[in-house]
Amino acid sequence: PLLRQVADLSIERTFRTIWRLLLRFTSDSAIVSRGPTIYRKAFDIGTWESAIPRPGHAEMSLRGWPAISDHHLYGLLYGTQAVFRVAGRRNVTGSLTRTPDGASFVASWDP
Repeated sequence: PLLRQVADLSIERTFRTIWRLLLRFTSDSAIVSRGPTIYRKAFDIGTWESAIPRPGHAEMSLRGWPAISDHHLYGLLYGTQAVFRVAGRRNVTGSLTRTPDGASFVASWDP
């Protein structure tokens, strides 16, 4: 879909040159732990929580935004996946599930 292409291109352009190299040497937990901070800078509604329960698997949740649009939901999903791909993770997949208070996201990649 177009939104996925936009997310991929945006992340590709954001992480150019030295930033891309640094991202490739950043641990999975360091990438995921910065999710809430990045979310707070982009949105003024809801909260983002993230964790890595096991290698190659991240679980994230959005709370406090029950009426979030599909556009925003899939933008968050595709953007998250794109960051992992730019960081050099292979076979990145993701899914989302709406919750009464927002959404739950899962991302997986080859550890």
